Amino acid sequence: DGPLWAAVYLVLFVYAEAYWAFRSLMADGVTPFFICNALCAAWWIALYFGRQRLRRYVMVDQ
Repeated sequence: DGPLWAAVYLVLFVYAEAYWAFRSLMADGVTPFFICNALCAAWWIALYFGRQRLRRYVMVDQ
């Protein structure tokens, strides 16, 4: 858990979902595929920031 994990997470999940959402939007407009990819990207971003917040709380308690 460190900078390497954050970089891998960013590239594999957030960038991939955002990329496919953007490509879908440009090609076909708002479709169920675009909505799904946009929601997945938002989910991964929320999960990342939630995990960072949890790490801060755990570190404060120690």
